[in-house]
Amino acid sequence: MLYHNEELRLGLKGYSVHLVDNRLRVIMAHSYPNNAIQITTTAALPVRNGPTW
Repeated sequence: MLYHNEELRLGLKGYSVHLVDNRLRVIMAHSYPNNAIQITTTAALPVRNGPTW
């Protein structure tokens, strides 16, 4: 969904936000995967039917 990271040779520094099984996953890394934080929400996001605007 959203990300910013440096090249592989620089250690993959950066962040990313993903949607996995209707759950948000945020990863912040200085040197992925050895020096990184990954958080996934416990509750799934609600699914809406039809447009909401």
